[in-house]
Amino acid sequence: MIIKLSDRNIPGSVEEQFEKVIEEFREFAVAYAYRRTFGDVMPELCPTATRALAEETFDVMEALTRLLTKVGIDIKEANARHLEKMKRREKAYASKTIT
Repeated sequence: MIIKLSDRNIPGSVEEQFEKVIEEFREFAVAYAYRRTFGDVMPELCPTATRALAEETFDVMEALTRLLTKVGIDIKEANARHLEKMKRREKAYASKTIT
């Protein structure tokens, strides 16, 4: 899976970016609650609610990525390590489920 995010460098301190993460997460939580509530009760609102949830999800990912960058984390390197960890977990899980 490849996700492309904006690589804009938005000026601000680490603390300001952390606050942005919290702000975006709150908006994500509202969008999730909206989708969860109205998606089942009013299916005609489901596409709008789903689009809002997707938009807020990407806003959270961008805010988190900017925070990691501001504290000096190499995103490509960290992502590669994460993917390797996930492969190890999948392999371990597969070996436990095969009998």
